[in-house]
Amino acid sequence: MKTIAIIICLFLLIACNKDDIKISEPKLAFAVTDLSVGSNRLAFGIIKPRGGTINTKTVTVDTYYLGDQDNPQHKETLIAKFEEWPQGNGVYVCETLFDQSGKWGIGVTINLDGTTITTSTYIEVRQYSKTPAIGVKAIRSKTPKYTPGQDLSEITSDTNPYIPFYDMTLNEALDAKKPLIITFATPAFCKTATCGPQMEILKIIDKSNEFSANFLHIEIYKNPNKILGNINEAELSEAALMWNIPSEPWTFIVDSNGNIIKKFEGLVTANEILGILNNLK
Repeated sequence: MKTIAIIICLFLLIACNKDDIKISEPKLAFAVTDLSVGSNRLAFGIIKPRGGTINTKTVTVDTYYLGDQDNPQHKETLIAKFEEWPQGNGVYVCETLFDQSGKWGIGVTINLDGTTITTSTYIEVRQYSKTPAIGVKAIRSKTPKYTPGQDLSEITSDTNPYIPFYDMTLNEALDAKKPLIITFATPAFCKTATCGPQMEILKIIDKSNEFSANFLHIEIYKNPNKILGNINEAELSEAALMWNIPSEPWTFIVDSNGNIIKKFEGLVTANEILGILNNLK
């Protein structure tokens, strides 16, 4: 309770004097932007005041609805687990519920070498997600499909393409009535530099042959082999437009009935994906 009281005081202090004070505390860097009413995967890094990141096993997250900034409503206390990325960094991840749109406060408590540290920030939660919502039917689209002898650079910018990811169109994959993992990514042109690592994670999972699921990579851009280094001239693929993909990568898990049961903005680790697939066996 003492920690929550400290965080509430910090919210109020920043709200009243945010232009006049400087607080020497870690900063939260969110790896997600499409936050809306309902269940959300909250992913963030913690940046030290003098640079570098804080990477402990877990941190505590408190969420507050700030509709009335003089009286923040505490909603949840959660444990966020550190998910390590292949390149060595990572993010803290937890599943949270936003029950209304508007401004929300996120307070994080870190126990570091016997010292308790708290930090907080604001986020905006929309009424509706930009991307297809969890629980809705996956949007059908006739995506490119590999044909024997075809140059795979026509349908993917992955320099190490994995043919099974292109064996079916999206429509065919949905008609197969099997769990489906769909990743929208552009490995050669990825602004976040996480599309390539994301693809490698998915290849390893698929090659394990442990799951009766299909995997599909959908390139963000049309004709990626014709971009020629000028990304400003590139056209978004039909599926990326239909799914309203605002960034890359995005990964969606679809059940055998064609319903989206989970979605991930940015890089999602093998540990997170396997946790879902194990429940679909």
